[in-house]
Amino acid sequence: AAARFALGGFLTQANGKPAPPDAKAPKQQSAPPPPPPRLDFKGTEGVEELVLLLRRGTAEAQGKAAAAIAAAAAAGADEARQVVGAGGVAPLLLLLRAKGDAQEHAARAIMSMADSPEHQASLSAAGAIPAAVGLLRSGSLGVQDVAAGILGNLAIQSEPNQTAIVAAGALPGLVSLLAKGAAPAKEQACFALWNLACQHPPNQLAIAEAGAVRPLVALLSKGTP
Repeated sequence: AAARFALGGFLTQANGKPAPPDAKAPKQQSAPPPPPPRLDFKGTEGVEELVLLLRRGTAEAQGKAAAAIAAAAAAGADEARQVVGAGGVAPLLLLLRAKGDAQEHAARAIMSMADSPEHQASLSAAGAIPAAVGLLRSGSLGVQDVAAGILGNLAIQSEPNQTAIVAAGALPGLVSLLAKGAAPAKEQACFALWNLACQHPPNQLAIAEAGAVRPLVALLSKGTP
């Protein structure tokens, strides 16, 4: 007791030093679980399984799934509706950031879905407009004309989308396709500008100020092959 009192209430060891408080062993943190394995493309998948491959497939499987979804969405309104209902819009938009065939297949799938007015609002809300404008600026030549097709479809009889597409900076890329693009790209650019200008006076002025009139007149004179 005297020893405890002399040391301020702490017990002593044999060497006369205060005994250390009991130290608790640090808890070992468990390692995070490994990510689920990437899935392979089999060729027998339905729409929901194809959408799952877009999210969890290998790079090769993602490209093949995007191609299958693009073909399904182009087949008709019912097929496009199935893709949208299965949650395919978001992973397709993510694939637009990839390079190569997967990017082009994803763009073609979105273009086909945008051809239906019932999907315009959901595609726009998911970010399809800035994604397509980005492809106009940095995509390959083949992807650029598909991007113009996406914007042209989204602009059909949709004043909000017409306004949003011009605000997102699409006009310089579309005018560039008119002047320098291959025949399919020129056609898609004309289609997009037509739908952007239709019954939208502010867009009509913006299109003229962006320099679209001269290449459009040149196309009227020369046409495309």
